Amino acid sequence: MPLKFSPNECCAACKGACCKSMPGSITPEDTMLVTGVDSLEEAVRTLLSSGDWAVDCWEGDPRKDISYEDDGYLYQCMYIRPKTKDALNQLFDASWGGECIFLTDSGCKLSEEKRPTECRALEPKSVAEEPVCTGHFTKHDVSLAWVDHQDVIKRVLDEIQ
Repeated sequence: MPLKFSPNECCAACKGACCKSMPGSITPEDTMLVTGVDSLEEAVRTLLSSGDWAVDCWEGDPRKDISYEDDGYLYQCMYIRPKTKDALNQLFDASWGGECIFLTDSGCKLSEEKRPTECRALEPKSVAEEPVCTGHFTKHDVSLAWVDHQDVIKRVLDEIQ
């Protein structure tokens, strides 16, 4: 599990530059924490039905030890993340950037405990008066976390579309 960092004065100084460039992604475990339900499928259903969360994907299989010739190769690996403000009416949001739906003038709407893993693993730093963040959990990491749960996302999508 990645390190957990709290927002600090660097975040206030940059006014959420990271959140304005792309929402952080959520792990399967996070979905149950955020929704308060014990079933991954029910948690995914709850998030995707809320209007605030979207399906994004990693193009190709994020696993390094599998080839496109292998059984079980994923041509894309779906995962869940907050929507961008430009994709409010979309269930799929594979944008390459955009402001997180949860960003407000005073910071994130979500409590620290309910923020996506990718957000909690973002280390705010200041280098020569410029706010800089270091990510300790990436889109690749979140995609790997979702590899074994593609069937859950597909079932929920089939149901709510």
